[in-house]
Amino acid sequence: MLALGAVTMLVLALMMVISFSLTRAVHEKIRLQSHADAMTYSMATVGARAMNYYAYSNRATAAAAVSVMTLHAYHSQMTLVGSAMNAAWGAFAQISGWHAALFLSSCTPICTRWDDFRSMIEAGIIATRFLRESRDFYRRAQAREADFNRAVQAYSIMIDMVWTAQQSVTFHTINVLRGNDLDSIKTINAPCASQMPVAVGAMNVREFACALEGSPIDFMCIGGRAKSALVARGKVISGVANAARGEWPKGRTIPAPVLFHPQTLQRLMNGIQREGITLPAILSGSARTQNGTGAAECRGNNPNLPGLTACAVDQGLLTSFFRGTPPGIMPYSAEVFSNNNGGRHVQAQAHQGNHNQWRGFGRTDNIAACLTAGECFVNFRSDPRAAQDFGQPKVFGHFQQNLREGWRCTRGPWELGSNGRLTLNDGARGDVVLDFLPTEPGSVVSKSMIYFHRPDSWVFPPNAFDPYWKAKLHPMTNQEAATVLGAAGDGDGAAMARGGPLHGRARV
Repeated sequence: MLALGAVTMLVLALMMVISFSLTRAVHEKIRLQSHADAMTYSMATVGARAMNYYAYSNRATAAAAVSVMTLHAYHSQMTLVGSAMNAAWGAFAQISGWHAALFLSSCTPICTRWDDFRSMIEAGIIATRFLRESRDFYRRAQAREADFNRAVQAYSIMIDMVWTAQQSVTFHTINVLRGNDLDSIKTINAPCASQMPVAVGAMNVREFACALEGSPIDFMCIGGRAKSALVARGKVISGVANAARGEWPKGRTIPAPVLFHPQTLQRLMNGIQREGITLPAILSGSARTQNGTGAAECRGNNPNLPGLTACAVDQGLLTSFFRGTPPGIMPYSAEVFSNNNGGRHVQAQAHQGNHNQWRGFGRTDNIAACLTAGECFVNFRSDPRAAQDFGQPKVFGHFQQNLREGWRCTRGPWELGSNGRLTLNDGARGDVVLDFLPTEPGSVVSKSMIYFHRPDSWVFPPNAFDPYWKAKLHPMTNQEAATVLGAAGDGDGAAMARGGPLHGRARV
């Protein structure tokens, strides 16, 4: 009975030790899986914050472009004042011509012919005054042109600085997606866990690179969807900037008295001619980014244009009345274009030099040249395929740990053997080996997603202008698990995930 009792106590002790060891292994497996989930979710959160930063900074880029358009609108308006005075000169030249025709007519009385002669001379003098006034306004506009060019250049530099900041965020994000800079999570959750394999980190970087276009990591999207054409990306940011314009730069079908300075308007309407009245009206006016230097293009509303040129155009019609003759009618206009080729301007008397401070959107696809040859920005690389989650990037994690090791990475005092095995010698019949714990490290995989969700609409497409990017844990398919395990060098685990035969030693 004593012998049987000793054997029974030995069996009970072994069962208790095995129970303790299995409990610890299960607990450490749960801890390791929680650590993997926390890591991928944290990496996805950093990625979502990066996408939101791109959205906010792209809006800043569009706002800078709107400011450039508004500057062009103001400069065009300055030129328009001189053009209106010049149109008044032309209108009174017409009126002087009417009176000259009446004076030369042979069928009018002598006294009437003398009045027409005097009116002809006076209209000519008034026309000369308007001409001097127009030249004075042209000189004033020309004096402000250097300030205008410097302001446009400052906004261009601002866009360059925004793009540079975007790249700083990009490089920080890919460093996190590789599993770096998150040591505190490991210290808190699973201090005994391995680092994430380099190949799995490379998968995450590729996913993030394939969600962007126009960034220095475009080349890392190996085998992914091709990025949009340069012109198409230029149309995106140009369309956003044009849509964000205020009402005044967007369309100025406003009566001239609202736009002209009261003193200037008084001189134009009556102050110079003193008799009769001159009525200026603005027919159209617009400022935008566009492709070329055409006035009709600048006045149009076509949103599908790359922003290679910043422009502003204004058109008006002036009517002058003086002493009962038919009125003098003359159009007047102003145009200002800035681009990488020197731009263009009308009226020429109000300008000097070139307008080449605006480099334009969609001009270069060379990342290194973005600071010198074009206004670049980071865009979202969308994918129309639902199976690819519409291009929203995924984040994977893979971690290993010896499940026999607890919180302090040491084994419990109850454990038998040094490798999870118990060997019993049975004399001549050999040894009996009991594997009561996994002899290889436990492996876990996890997946999260950086996804776009506008609160008021699930169907609103992902983009790089609305800051509605978030992070979440996401279900993993067997193929994705097999890919992650294969990248981590776990061939048996990859085979098990795919449901195929094991390549190495069988494991349970």
